[in-house]
Amino acid sequence: MELCLSPDKNIYTPLSWNISPKQTVFELTPNAKLFIPVTTILLAGLYFNLKTHIMYNYTFRFLDKKECFRTPFSPEDNTRYTYMLHNKTYLYRLSEQLIRSNQPEHALTVKRHLARLAPTSSLLCDIGILHLENGEIHVADSLFSKAHQMTPNHITPVYNRFLVTKQTNDTLHGLRLAKKILHMPVRKINNIVLRARHEAKEYIKAQS
Repeated sequence: MELCLSPDKNIYTPLSWNISPKQTVFELTPNAKLFIPVTTILLAGLYFNLKTHIMYNYTFRFLDKKECFRTPFSPEDNTRYTYMLHNKTYLYRLSEQLIRSNQPEHALTVKRHLARLAPTSSLLCDIGILHLENGEIHVADSLFSKAHQMTPNHITPVYNRFLVTKQTNDTLHGLRLAKKILHMPVRKINNIVLRARHEAKEYIKAQS
């Protein structure tokens, strides 16, 4: 490097640096080049997970607030609902809360969407009960039949079909289902089993 005296200041300034055109002042090492995109991806993933956790926490806490369901709930206009369409636990809890809040139509919308994600025998029975309470007997009976095909050893679909026969006054079919309820083996005695057997006994006694 050559130095020359500046005319204005009594200092020496570089006349030329003699730097090669191919030489760079700063160059990243291969490890550093790899570190930057990896760090960016990790930070983006951390931000996404944190934001998702906050959203899930807020959304599930919303379900526990009964006052939030005093006004009609509209699934189409609710941003929390649209964000959680993939979460089966949220959809089920939301539908049950809507039923308790006397909003069966919206509960039916949510349960139908849940059935498209994970159709189960109990869920089809829940949907069928909502249709049955709405007077759509044939739709309800069809859903109960599908539920019975999925779980032929479960008493709930048979009991629900028995309820349909009581509404349609189909005595012959009702007696057959009532006898089936009484003779079905069950793994666990719960309230549904006790109620179904009690109503079946009363039905048979009334028809004899």
